[in-house]
Amino acid sequence: MGAYGKASYFWEKKTEYAGKAQTEIPEAAVSATENYVEATGGKTEQTMTAAKEGSGIPAEVSIQDYMDLFVGREDTYARETYGSGNKRMSEQVPEPLTEEMIRQHLSGDVILGTYVQRPNGTSKYVVFDIDISKKILLQYDYGSSEFNAYKQNAAEHASKLCKILQRMGMTGYIEDSGFRGYHVWVFFTGWIPVRYINRFTECVQKELGDSGDGITMEVFPNSARIRTGKFGQKIRLPLGVHIRTGNRSYFVDVQFRPITDYKDYFSGVAKFSLNAVQKVLGMYLPETKEQEKYKEVDTDLEKFGTLPETVRIVLEKCSLMRYLCQKAASTGYLSHFERMSI
Repeated sequence: MGAYGKASYFWEKKTEYAGKAQTEIPEAAVSATENYVEATGGKTEQTMTAAKEGSGIPAEVSIQDYMDLFVGREDTYARETYGSGNKRMSEQVPEPLTEEMIRQHLSGDVILGTYVQRPNGTSKYVVFDIDISKKILLQYDYGSSEFNAYKQNAAEHASKLCKILQRMGMTGYIEDSGFRGYHVWVFFTGWIPVRYINRFTECVQKELGDSGDGITMEVFPNSARIRTGKFGQKIRLPLGVHIRTGNRSYFVDVQFRPITDYKDYFSGVAKFSLNAVQKVLGMYLPETKEQEKYKEVDTDLEKFGTLPETVRIVLEKCSLMRYLCQKAASTGYLSHFERMSI
């Protein structure tokens, strides 16, 4: 879709929302589009970032910094191409990604993906992929007013997700995929077990609720184990070209304005430890059958002897803490997750 088409649609949306008291994403999307039209002089033949003109990541940002953030499994990567019948294909390349290949990806010469999970079941980030559903894509053309309205719904869903992450003490970074939706990235301080990531995303999805008609969400990684001989999920690396549209993906701020200074943006990325993830689980994890037992725990605290008043109040009010203390006293053992809950 050309810049004029984008500007026309979002100007209509801006007018529509102008009289409303709460205007969040629509106004932001209008501003981002207006900035783009101004920057390009309204030339409809230009894509969002002139993909084939080498306008990739700014020169002041090192390729190594980019790789440290986004490249997943180190011993292999994926390359996206068109196969017979103009069918989109992904080729698994059994060798490490090099800095030169990343440069080619950022210049638009190749389109690369990374496998998000190591064979040992760990990952260094989680990505929420929010898209217009394939059902809607079959109904409306790319760039149509209907398509853009659904893309706006996806933006609102991504914004809501980031607010939920913020309440959890986390930060999500939004990337426009260059086609039908958004990626929300959450980074970790190291490679953490995917089983914790899966439980974390379960908490997020419960808080987020239904994505609504026409919007889907996929999570990377979504499985704690990779089958033998398989490589698991892959995701297209950021700031590259989308093979279907020719548009480059790009990160946006909370107002959905495109990021222009990636040096500061990437250096300021917040990363979260396994301990931070476990704290979220302790606060948000849905009750399990095991936790149902906590409601029936003996309320007699005399076996613990004399307790500080503050400790006694906690044990009286919190069946989980009471259960864990009684289990520790009777068995002398608590699991790692149980210890982290105290």
